Amino acid sequence: PLCGLGQAIETAFKPHNAVVLGYTGGCLNYVPDDAELPRGGYETESYLWGPTTGPFKNGINQRFIDACRMLRQQLHS
Repeated sequence: PLCGLGQAIETAFKPHNAVVLGYTGGCLNYVPDDAELPRGGYETESYLWGPTTGPFKNGINQRFIDACRMLRQQLHS
């Protein structure tokens, strides 16, 4: 994830410490943050092959935060 997305996730989990890692679990592309999407900046379109190819949608920061919260809940239940 780009820096802005990592910071959004870390902020959402304060006061707990979150560490956002890229290139793990077979992931092969950058994930832009909400600020980068309208600018059309660095890799704002996915280059993955298959059914996941295509541009990212607005609101990606919140989608990642929600997914992280769901994973955290599953790990702590």
